[in-house]
Amino acid sequence: MTVFDAQKDLAAPTVLDVVTGADPFPCYATVRAAPPARCARTGLWLVARHADLQQALADPALHVRPPAAPGAPWLAGGPAAILFRQHVRMSDGADHRARRERLLAGLRTLPPTDRLAGIAGAQVGARLAGRPPGMAFDAMADLAVPLPPACIARWLGLPDAVADRVAAEAVRFVPALLPWSGAAEIAAAQDAAARLIDMLETPAREGRLPFFAALTDPAAPGRPLTIGEAVAAAAGLLAQSCEATTGLVGLTLLAVLRDPALAPVLQGDGAGALLCEVMRFDPPIHNTRRTAAAAVTIGGAAIPAGDGLLLLLAAGGRDGAAYADPDSFVADRFLAPQVPPPPAFGAGGHRCPGSRAALAIAGGALAALLRDRPSLALLESSIAWRPSQNARIPARLPVA
Repeated sequence: MTVFDAQKDLAAPTVLDVVTGADPFPCYATVRAAPPARCARTGLWLVARHADLQQALADPALHVRPPAAPGAPWLAGGPAAILFRQHVRMSDGADHRARRERLLAGLRTLPPTDRLAGIAGAQVGARLAGRPPGMAFDAMADLAVPLPPACIARWLGLPDAVADRVAAEAVRFVPALLPWSGAAEIAAAQDAAARLIDMLETPAREGRLPFFAALTDPAAPGRPLTIGEAVAAAAGLLAQSCEATTGLVGLTLLAVLRDPALAPVLQGDGAGALLCEVMRFDPPIHNTRRTAAAAVTIGGAAIPAGDGLLLLLAAGGRDGAAYADPDSFVADRFLAPQVPPPPAFGAGGHRCPGSRAALAIAGGALAALLRDRPSLALLESSIAWRPSQNARIPARLPVA
């Protein structure tokens, strides 16, 4: 068995440590130069090549949660553990298929994504109201963090007042999904989970909103979701927007502030391609994990049952075997035919069901922001990142 020793081979921290470093991509390139191998320090198999990532993401034997620990041991019960256990993404096998099929059916009942982009633009206008041009603000705390869940909540059909409360609790709930969260964050997440359940149970039980009706309808194809599963499906959409979509908004804005020539692209027909290039070049989610429920072979490497894998999605986005000139940011790359989608969107049964929604929110929000603040500039050259082992999200973006 080949062992990849990160400390010896890179003379640098592990791939988990570099996510929020100055530049993780040299580390990723070193890992990508070899087939999947087991890291001596983390015990995880590192998968970095684009083709190997696609194979791993599509293999049903690779589970999101370890079969022996399907829940979240770091939560030790409570309402956050209930939402986690019933979350569509955190399940595997038959439960995941049933929950995902109903989630997709629910998403098909929602307004088209151009309406969602309009919601995002309106939210930007409301949040900038009363701020005179030139007034400094933090684009992360004031826009990128609160805006995505507020948009998703309204898209689901919740009234504005309820949507704002739900969105605020979703932001507080997110640390429950992260095993490295501290005790105070977990306590706040438990409280937020209880409030989310309380606020989402009524629309889920009543079934008046098309989204919830599609999840629980016993006459529709497939297994209907329980009320608890329907609540967890909605909470999952909200929580995931707080990480991936928040990061996409922040990283895209950062790219535009560093290269103002991108601003008209983001406000035109090439916006979708530009956002996809951000997701390829430096995505908000750099890695995800899988556990081998059975022995598998990925990229020629024989991985025993029970072993964990770290799928380096960001590394696959810079793979020259999949993308020409991979270390250059090419705003119109995804306008060309037959360019594979960014690995950060996932693939297979766990492919992100909300990728189009994330692109719509980010595109609508940033186009509105740049229309309202055409002279927006970054006030600090150095960027600090949120502490994380898998997400690369700016901690703050002071602008004026």
